[in-house]
Amino acid sequence: MVNIKKIIFLLLLLFVSSLEAQSDSTETIEKLIQLQRDYENVTNKLDSLSGEITEQGNSLFKLKNLQKTNSSHLNRLNNLLSALTDSTNLNKNLIQSLGDSVENKSQNLSKEIIKTKDESISNFNSLEESLSRNTLYWIIGILLVAVLSLIGILLLRNKMNQSNTSIEKNLSNTRKELETEAIKLDQKLMQILETQLKVMDSERNETASPAKVDHSLALKVADEIVRMEKNLKLMDPETRGLKQLSKAVERIKNNFEANGYEMVEMLGKEYSDGMKATVNIIIDETLNESNRIITRIIKPQVNFQGEMIQSAQIEVSQAI
Repeated sequence: MVNIKKIIFLLLLLFVSSLEAQSDSTETIEKLIQLQRDYENVTNKLDSLSGEITEQGNSLFKLKNLQKTNSSHLNRLNNLLSALTDSTNLNKNLIQSLGDSVENKSQNLSKEIIKTKDESISNFNSLEESLSRNTLYWIIGILLVAVLSLIGILLLRNKMNQSNTSIEKNLSNTRKELETEAIKLDQKLMQILETQLKVMDSERNETASPAKVDHSLALKVADEIVRMEKNLKLMDPETRGLKQLSKAVERIKNNFEANGYEMVEMLGKEYSDGMKATVNIIIDETLNESNRIITRIIKPQVNFQGEMIQSAQIEVSQAI
Protein backbone atom coordinates (compact mmCIF):
# COMPACT_ATOMS: atom_id res chain seq x y z
CA MET A 1 0.00 0.00 0.00
CA VAL A 2 2.94 2.42 0.80
CA ASN A 3 4.62 1.71 -2.52
CA ILE A 4 1.50 2.68 -4.40
CA LYS A 5 1.35 6.02 -2.53
CA LYS A 6 5.00 6.75 -3.37
CA ILE A 7 4.44 5.99 -7.01
CA ILE A 8 1.44 8.29 -7.14
CA PHE A 9 3.38 11.05 -5.36
CA LEU A 10 6.28 10.80 -7.85
CA LEU A 11 3.84 10.95 -10.70
CA LEU A 12 2.39 14.13 -9.24
CA LEU A 13 5.84 15.68 -8.91
CA LEU A 14 6.60 14.89 -12.50
CA PHE A 15 3.32 16.33 -13.52
CA VAL A 16 4.04 19.50 -11.54
CA SER A 17 7.46 19.83 -13.10
CA SER A 18 5.95 19.67 -16.53
CA LEU A 19 3.45 22.29 -15.60
CA GLU A 20 6.15 24.68 -14.39
CA ALA A 21 7.61 24.72 -17.82
CA GLN A 22 4.34 25.76 -19.41
CA SER A 23 2.77 28.31 -17.01
CA ASP A 24 3.61 30.78 -14.41
CA SER A 25 4.18 30.03 -10.73
CA THR A 26 0.73 31.10 -9.44
CA GLU A 27 -1.14 28.75 -11.62
CA THR A 28 1.36 26.10 -10.79
CA ILE A 29 0.74 26.53 -7.08
CA GLU A 30 -3.04 26.38 -7.50
CA LYS A 31 -2.75 23.25 -9.57
CA LEU A 32 -0.37 21.82 -7.03
CA ILE A 33 -2.87 22.48 -4.26
CA GLN A 34 -5.62 20.93 -6.35
CA LEU A 35 -3.43 17.94 -7.03
CA GLN A 36 -2.64 17.67 -3.36
CA ARG A 37 -6.38 17.59 -2.59
CA ASP A 38 -6.94 15.00 -5.28
CA TYR A 39 -4.07 13.05 -3.81
CA GLU A 40 -5.64 13.16 -0.33
CA ASN A 41 -8.99 12.07 -1.72
CA VAL A 42 -7.38 9.22 -3.56
CA THR A 43 -5.41 8.37 -0.44
CA ASN A 44 -8.60 8.31 1.66
CA LYS A 45 -10.33 6.14 -0.89
CA LEU A 46 -7.33 3.82 -0.89
CA ASP A 47 -7.43 3.67 2.91
CA SER A 48 -11.13 2.86 2.78
CA LEU A 49 -10.55 0.18 0.17
CA SER A 50 -7.69 -1.18 2.28
CA GLY A 51 -10.00 -1.44 5.31
CA GLU A 52 -12.64 -3.19 3.27
CA ILE A 53 -10.05 -5.57 1.87
CA THR A 54 -8.87 -6.29 5.43
CA GLU A 55 -12.44 -6.96 6.57
CA GLN A 56 -13.03 -9.21 3.56
CA GLY A 57 -9.84 -11.06 4.47
CA ASN A 58 -11.02 -11.53 8.08
CA SER A 59 -14.42 -12.74 6.88
CA LEU A 60 -12.70 -15.10 4.46
CA PHE A 61 -10.54 -16.39 7.33
CA LYS A 62 -13.64 -16.94 9.50
CA LEU A 63 -15.37 -18.72 6.64
CA LYS A 64 -12.39 -20.98 6.25
CA ASN A 65 -12.43 -21.78 10.00
CA LEU A 66 -16.19 -22.39 9.86
CA GLN A 67 -15.70 -24.65 6.87
CA LYS A 68 -13.07 -26.60 8.83
CA THR A 69 -15.47 -26.89 11.82
CA ASN A 70 -18.34 -28.02 9.60
CA SER A 71 -16.06 -30.52 7.94
CA SER A 72 -15.11 -31.87 11.37
CA HIS A 73 -18.80 -32.13 12.39
CA LEU A 74 -19.62 -33.75 9.09
CA ASN A 75 -16.89 -36.33 9.66
CA ARG A 76 -18.27 -37.02 13.15
CA LEU A 77 -21.81 -37.39 11.78
CA ASN A 78 -20.53 -39.76 9.11
CA ASN A 79 -18.76 -41.80 11.78
CA LEU A 80 -21.91 -41.82 13.96
CA LEU A 81 -24.06 -42.83 10.99
CA SER A 82 -21.64 -45.61 10.21
CA ALA A 83 -21.77 -46.80 13.84
CA LEU A 84 -25.60 -46.69 13.81
CA THR A 85 -25.65 -48.65 10.60
CA ASP A 86 -23.41 -51.29 12.11
CA SER A 87 -25.58 -51.42 15.27
CA THR A 88 -28.74 -51.74 13.16
CA ASN A 89 -27.25 -54.60 11.21
CA LEU A 90 -26.20 -56.25 14.47
CA ASN A 91 -29.73 -55.86 15.93
CA LYS A 92 -31.24 -57.30 12.77
CA ASN A 93 -29.00 -60.32 13.08
CA LEU A 94 -29.87 -60.67 16.76
CA ILE A 95 -33.60 -60.40 16.07
CA GLN A 96 -33.30 -63.00 13.35
CA SER A 97 -31.45 -65.28 15.75
CA LEU A 98 -34.09 -64.76 18.47
CA GLY A 99 -36.87 -65.43 15.98
CA ASP A 100 -35.27 -68.70 14.97
CA SER A 101 -34.83 -69.66 18.65
CA VAL A 102 -38.46 -68.79 19.50
CA GLU A 103 -39.71 -70.78 16.54
CA ASN A 104 -37.66 -73.80 17.59
CA LYS A 105 -38.91 -73.55 21.19
CA SER A 106 -42.50 -73.11 19.99
CA GLN A 107 -42.23 -76.25 17.91
CA ASN A 108 -40.74 -78.17 20.87
CA LEU A 109 -43.48 -76.85 23.21
CA SER A 110 -46.19 -77.89 20.77
CA LYS A 111 -44.71 -81.37 20.69
CA GLU A 112 -44.62 -81.50 24.51
CA ILE A 113 -48.25 -80.31 24.73
CA ILE A 114 -49.41 -82.96 22.31
CA LYS A 115 -47.45 -85.57 24.23
CA THR A 116 -48.87 -84.43 27.60
CA LYS A 117 -52.39 -84.36 26.16
CA ASP A 118 -52.04 -87.90 24.91
CA GLU A 119 -50.70 -89.06 28.28
CA SER A 120 -53.55 -87.26 30.13
CA ILE A 121 -56.17 -88.86 27.91
CA SER A 122 -54.59 -92.24 28.48
CA ASN A 123 -54.46 -91.73 32.28
CA PHE A 124 -58.05 -90.44 32.33
CA ASN A 125 -59.26 -93.46 30.40
CA SER A 126 -57.44 -95.75 32.84
CA LEU A 127 -58.94 -93.89 35.81
CA GLU A 128 -62.40 -93.99 34.29
CA GLU A 129 -62.13 -97.74 33.78
CA SER A 130 -61.00 -98.19 37.40
CA LEU A 131 -63.82 -95.98 38.71
CA SER A 132 -66.41 -97.80 36.65
CA ARG A 133 -65.40 -101.02 38.42
CA ASN A 134 -65.32 -99.58 41.95
CA THR A 135 -68.02 -96.89 41.88
CA LEU A 136 -70.89 -99.30 42.38
CA TYR A 137 -69.22 -100.83 45.44
CA TRP A 138 -68.58 -97.38 46.91
CA ILE A 139 -72.17 -96.28 46.37
CA ILE A 140 -73.51 -99.45 47.98
CA GLY A 141 -71.14 -99.03 50.95
CA ILE A 142 -72.06 -95.36 51.44
CA LEU A 143 -75.79 -96.11 51.27
CA LEU A 144 -75.37 -98.95 53.75
CA VAL A 145 -73.48 -96.71 56.18
CA ALA A 146 -76.10 -93.96 55.76
CA VAL A 147 -78.98 -96.36 56.46
CA LEU A 148 -77.25 -97.81 59.52
CA SER A 149 -76.43 -94.31 60.78
CA LEU A 150 -80.06 -93.20 60.30
CA ILE A 151 -81.33 -96.26 62.18
CA GLY A 152 -78.86 -95.61 65.00
CA ILE A 153 -79.88 -91.95 65.21
CA LEU A 154 -83.57 -92.83 65.34
CA LEU A 155 -82.99 -95.42 68.06
CA LEU A 156 -80.84 -93.01 70.04
CA ARG A 157 -83.40 -90.23 69.64
CA ASN A 158 -86.23 -92.50 70.78
CA LYS A 159 -84.20 -93.56 73.80
CA MET A 160 -83.37 -89.95 74.60
CA ASN A 161 -87.05 -88.96 74.34
CA GLN A 162 -88.01 -91.76 76.70
CA SER A 163 -85.24 -90.73 79.07
CA ASN A 164 -86.29 -87.06 78.89
CA THR A 165 -89.92 -87.98 79.53
CA SER A 166 -88.89 -90.05 82.52
CA ILE A 167 -86.66 -87.25 83.81
CA GLU A 168 -89.38 -84.62 83.34
CA LYS A 169 -91.86 -86.87 85.10
CA ASN A 170 -89.47 -87.43 87.99
CA LEU A 171 -88.74 -83.71 88.18
CA SER A 172 -92.46 -82.92 88.16
CA ASN A 173 -93.13 -85.44 90.92
CA THR A 174 -90.16 -84.18 92.93
CA ARG A 175 -91.31 -80.59 92.46
CA LYS A 176 -94.81 -81.45 93.64
CA GLU A 177 -93.42 -83.26 96.65
CA LEU A 178 -91.17 -80.30 97.50
CA GLU A 179 -94.06 -77.87 97.04
CA THR A 180 -96.24 -80.04 99.28
CA GLU A 181 -93.55 -80.13 101.93
CA ALA A 182 -93.03 -76.37 101.59
CA ILE A 183 -96.76 -75.80 102.01
CA LYS A 184 -96.76 -77.97 105.14
CA LEU A 185 -93.87 -76.00 106.58
CA ASP A 186 -95.52 -72.68 105.69
CA GLN A 187 -98.76 -73.84 107.30
CA LYS A 188 -96.90 -74.65 110.49
CA LEU A 189 -95.12 -71.28 110.25
CA MET A 190 -98.50 -69.56 109.81
CA GLN A 191 -99.78 -71.25 112.97
CA ILE A 192 -96.74 -70.10 114.92
CA LEU A 193 -97.06 -66.54 113.55
CA GLU A 194 -100.76 -66.42 114.40
CA THR A 195 -99.94 -67.53 117.92
CA GLN A 196 -97.19 -64.93 118.17
CA LEU A 197 -99.53 -62.21 116.89
CA LYS A 198 -102.10 -63.13 119.55
CA VAL A 199 -99.40 -62.95 122.22
CA MET A 200 -98.22 -59.61 120.79
CA ASP A 201 -101.76 -58.27 120.81
CA SER A 202 -102.21 -59.37 124.43
CA GLU A 203 -98.95 -57.72 125.46
CA ARG A 204 -99.84 -54.51 123.62
CA ASN A 205 -103.14 -54.30 125.49
CA GLU A 206 -101.25 -54.57 128.78
CA THR A 207 -98.75 -51.86 127.73
CA ALA A 208 -99.87 -48.35 128.59
CA SER A 209 -97.43 -46.42 126.32
CA PRO A 210 -97.51 -47.02 122.50
CA ALA A 211 -93.87 -45.88 122.30
CA LYS A 212 -92.75 -49.10 124.01
CA VAL A 213 -94.37 -51.36 121.38
CA ASP A 214 -91.92 -53.84 119.78
CA HIS A 215 -92.56 -54.13 116.02
CA SER A 216 -89.91 -56.76 115.24
CA LEU A 217 -92.39 -59.64 115.16
CA ALA A 218 -94.84 -57.69 113.00
CA LEU A 219 -92.11 -56.85 110.48
CA LYS A 220 -91.07 -60.51 110.35
CA VAL A 221 -94.70 -61.50 109.75
CA ALA A 222 -94.93 -58.95 106.92
CA ASP A 223 -91.77 -60.33 105.26
CA GLU A 224 -93.10 -63.88 105.51
CA ILE A 225 -96.46 -62.88 104.03
CA VAL A 226 -94.68 -61.35 100.99
CA ARG A 227 -92.54 -64.47 100.57
CA MET A 228 -95.52 -66.84 100.80
CA GLU A 229 -97.64 -64.83 98.35
CA LYS A 230 -94.77 -64.92 95.86
CA ASN A 231 -94.38 -68.72 96.24
CA LEU A 232 -98.15 -69.27 95.91
CA LYS A 233 -98.11 -67.55 92.48
CA LEU A 234 -95.31 -69.85 91.29
CA MET A 235 -96.87 -73.14 92.48
CA ASP A 236 -99.13 -75.43 90.46
CA PRO A 237 -102.77 -74.69 91.39
CA GLU A 238 -103.36 -78.43 91.75
CA THR A 239 -100.71 -78.78 94.46
CA ARG A 240 -102.12 -80.42 97.55
CA GLY A 241 -102.62 -78.03 100.48
CA LEU A 242 -102.28 -74.88 98.30
CA LYS A 243 -105.80 -73.64 98.97
CA GLN A 244 -105.46 -74.17 102.74
CA LEU A 245 -102.22 -72.17 102.77
CA SER A 246 -103.81 -69.35 100.73
CA LYS A 247 -106.63 -69.12 103.28
CA ALA A 248 -104.12 -69.13 106.14
CA VAL A 249 -102.21 -66.22 104.52
CA GLU A 250 -105.44 -64.24 104.12
CA ARG A 251 -106.37 -64.95 107.71
CA ILE A 252 -103.03 -63.81 109.10
CA LYS A 253 -103.17 -60.65 106.90
CA ASN A 254 -106.55 -59.82 108.41
CA ASN A 255 -105.17 -60.47 111.88
CA PHE A 256 -102.14 -58.32 110.97
CA GLU A 257 -104.38 -55.44 109.97
CA ALA A 258 -106.56 -55.91 113.05
CA ASN A 259 -103.50 -55.21 115.17
CA GLY A 260 -103.07 -51.78 113.56
CA TYR A 261 -100.54 -52.77 110.90
CA GLU A 262 -100.86 -52.05 107.19
CA MET A 263 -98.86 -53.53 104.33
CA VAL A 264 -98.90 -50.99 101.51
CA GLU A 265 -99.80 -52.67 98.21
CA MET A 266 -97.15 -51.63 95.63
CA LEU A 267 -96.74 -54.60 93.24
CA GLY A 268 -97.61 -53.76 89.62
CA LYS A 269 -98.02 -50.04 90.32
CA GLU A 270 -96.19 -47.12 88.69
CA TYR A 271 -93.08 -46.04 90.55
CA SER A 272 -92.57 -42.35 91.31
CA ASP A 273 -89.47 -40.60 92.61
CA GLY A 274 -91.26 -39.47 95.75
CA MET A 275 -91.67 -42.98 97.13
CA LYS A 276 -89.63 -43.79 100.24
CA ALA A 277 -88.10 -47.09 99.20
CA THR A 278 -84.83 -48.78 98.35
CA VAL A 279 -84.99 -49.37 94.61
CA ASN A 280 -83.22 -51.89 92.36
CA ILE A 281 -83.57 -50.99 88.66
CA ILE A 282 -84.24 -53.81 86.18
CA ILE A 283 -83.96 -53.14 82.42
CA ASP A 284 -87.01 -54.24 80.41
CA GLU A 285 -86.93 -53.27 76.71
CA THR A 286 -90.61 -54.20 76.27
CA LEU A 287 -91.71 -51.18 78.33
CA ASN A 288 -92.14 -47.65 77.08
CA GLU A 289 -89.49 -45.11 78.03
CA SER A 290 -91.88 -43.27 80.34
CA ASN A 291 -93.06 -46.39 82.24
CA ARG A 292 -91.46 -47.54 85.50
CA ILE A 293 -93.33 -50.48 86.99
CA ILE A 294 -92.79 -52.10 90.43
CA THR A 295 -92.35 -55.75 89.50
CA ARG A 296 -91.07 -57.29 92.77
CA ILE A 297 -91.43 -56.65 96.51
CA ILE A 298 -88.34 -57.71 98.44
CA LYS A 299 -89.47 -56.07 101.68
CA PRO A 300 -92.91 -54.47 102.01
CA GLN A 301 -93.64 -51.00 103.32
CA VAL A 302 -95.27 -51.44 106.73
CA ASN A 303 -97.29 -48.74 108.50
CA PHE A 304 -98.45 -48.86 112.11
CA GLN A 305 -101.43 -46.72 112.95
CA GLY A 306 -100.78 -44.59 109.86
CA GLU A 307 -97.03 -44.12 110.42
CA MET A 308 -94.33 -45.95 108.41
CA ILE A 309 -92.21 -48.28 110.55
CA GLN A 310 -90.44 -50.02 107.64
CA SER A 311 -89.60 -48.63 104.17
CA ALA A 312 -90.01 -50.89 101.15
CA GLN A 313 -87.24 -52.59 99.19
CA ILE A 314 -88.46 -53.07 95.65
CA GLU A 315 -87.42 -53.83 92.08
CA VAL A 316 -88.53 -51.43 89.34
CA SER A 317 -88.57 -52.41 85.65
CA GLN A 318 -88.01 -49.70 83.08
CA ALA A 319 -86.75 -49.23 79.53
CA ILE A 320 -83.15 -48.26 78.84
